[in-house]
Amino acid sequence: MRRQRFACARLSHPYMTRFSPRLLTGTFTTAAFDRSSFRYTSHYNKKLNKCFVDVHGLTLVSDEHKAMESDHIYDALEDTVLGGRVILRKDGQDGQIESVVLIKDSHPIRDEQERAAFVPWFQSLMAE
Repeated sequence: MRRQRFACARLSHPYMTRFSPRLLTGTFTTAAFDRSSFRYTSHYNKKLNKCFVDVHGLTLVSDEHKAMESDHIYDALEDTVLGGRVILRKDGQDGQIESVVLIKDSHPIRDEQERAAFVPWFQSLMAE
């Protein structure tokens, strides 16, 4: 078991550098956004026998006083996106949620029952 977790951690680093080298730099600035930061966490899911990578992003836009927070989970070996969520907040990082987009199989989830089932499924990927 310990060997599997170690292998998962080792797999995630080259995967993420291949996916986007700037994810490892922490914070970057673009003309469109005041400040963005990304971090990633690898996790070996025992139940599914898979190595997952959770990429968490935060983008702050000061002119609009908004923050966009995102989480996307990738299968490190199959090089696929399992799902993600994007949360837009007004009044900054701790502000009120303005909208939430849930994504599974590269499509936004609109059906309320599917949305309700998505959250526990998404959280279980990095917890089991």
